[in-house]
Amino acid sequence: MKDTIKINGLEKALDKIQKNSKVRTLSCEDVFKKLEALQKELDIRLFKKDQVGLQVRITVYTKVASCYQGMPQATFVTLEKGRTVWKLVNVERSNGIPANAEVLNISKFQAQVMAKITSDLSRMYVEIED
Repeated sequence: MKDTIKINGLEKALDKIQKNSKVRTLSCEDVFKKLEALQKELDIRLFKKDQVGLQVRITVYTKVASCYQGMPQATFVTLEKGRTVWKLVNVERSNGIPANAEVLNISKFQAQVMAKITSDLSRMYVEIED
């Protein structure tokens, strides 16, 4: 999948935002790997047509000891799912989170998730009967 993923401006934006950073940074390859894993999970929970408009934030998993003073900064890449491609929305450095990715607007997609689950369950029910 990473060979087919093209996100316009990603490499340039990452270079610009991370020019003085040495830790908790992302490369294009990191973003593509995490996006590929996320896309597999999304495909399980949502039909492709229902993923349009979904916004995700990809980052470096950041977990630090409680004795650490301050909040470590990490790179965040925000993407939005279009009909066929992922579009770059934002690249920033901000306080790290203990996750590789997060879906920003999942509440808008609850009905579609439930429709997919209902469809999958009814299909499973039919398969069990046979």
